[in-house]
Amino acid sequence: AQLAVLRQLPAFLVEPDSITYLAIAKQVAAGQLTDPLRTPGYPAFLAAIQALGALSHHPSLRPVVLAQAVLIVGAALALYALVYLLSRNRFAAASVTALVGLNLYIADWERVIRVEALSYVVAVALLLAFAWFVLTARRAALVVLIVTSVIAIMIRPNDIYFPAALLALAALRRLR
Repeated sequence: AQLAVLRQLPAFLVEPDSITYLAIAKQVAAGQLTDPLRTPGYPAFLAAIQALGALSHHPSLRPVVLAQAVLIVGAALALYALVYLLSRNRFAAASVTALVGLNLYIADWERVIRVEALSYVVAVALLLAFAWFVLTARRAALVVLIVTSVIAIMIRPNDIYFPAALLALAALRRLR
């Protein structure tokens, strides 16, 4: 799926939302972290990747696509860890990960300069942090869960419901 998507032309897709994210990324790079239209999470990611791309003499958006591809692969590994933690079954973890990894819609998010790829990666990381916290009840797991929740909200504001739902699940589990 990765090869199929990354070999397509054009290498990246710029849509109307992409233009606003790129404009805000320029503001973030200049030190302005607030904008009434967008939260700073994805624009900060774009600004960081573009800064790295400028250092390596690649002014295009190709470094953003490559960074998003690496993050999607990282999400697949995190998904494997999540399913394995919950099931203790390597075959189930590999099967779920393979099915999600073959999903061309998710892989296509790598090429689009929009928040979907980063939001997906953070959602998987948030679920993994939640599972770690529920299974171990360690403070470090709680800190990772809180930090990942804040990052999720800074990327996509409606993700505020995601940590709230996880907190409710943890409370129900505790009561049970």
